[in-house]
Amino acid sequence: MPELKRFDFEERIRQLASEG
Repeated sequence: MPELKRFDFEERIRQLASEG
């Protein structure tokens, strides 16, 4: 299920952007 992996990636980027 690549869709689930894609969601995880987006969530990670969102957290990184929130830190910046």
